[in-house]
Amino acid sequence: LIAEDREARQQQIAQLEANINQERQRQMKLGEDFLADVELIWRQIDRDYPHQRFAPGRLADLRRGLELAKSNLQSGLSQAAISTGQKTYLDLADLRLELARKEQEWQLLYNAAITDVRSLIAEVQANRECEIEFGQGADADKFKLEIDYWTNGRLSQYEQQLNQLESRLKSGASTLTI
Repeated sequence: LIAEDREARQQQIAQLEANINQERQRQMKLGEDFLADVELIWRQIDRDYPHQRFAPGRLADLRRGLELAKSNLQSGLSQAAISTGQKTYLDLADLRLELARKEQEWQLLYNAAITDVRSLIAEVQANRECEIEFGQGADADKFKLEIDYWTNGRLSQYEQQLNQLESRLKSGASTLTI
């Protein structure tokens, strides 16, 4: 009876150990799959979003979190790996939204700036001359004045500054920040 009881307990212990090992393997697989997904998101942000422009260093910080999670998983700490991976995933999702928002904001501001500069250039070019009228009615004399002459070349300087600004906006479009 004792031998049968011992054998039954050993079978139960073996079954429990098998269940524990199976659960441990399931958690490890879950952790591996989850971290692979987080890695994909990290790479997508690195490839498709201007993170260095709008959030310098943030993606590198999140990479450290991902590496820590992988290290935890390799050490057999699947629950710690999943927890760290989840935090990294949420931080990546926040970063992706922030980058998309900043990119839209930048596009809006850039388009407004380039439009305003072009509008000022057109206004300068349209107002190079000014017509002045002396007198009234039939006795009125009309004269055209060149604004640049009467401002000692400041209108041309202003136009040149605007053209330089437009050139800087065009050439620096890929590096300008908000």
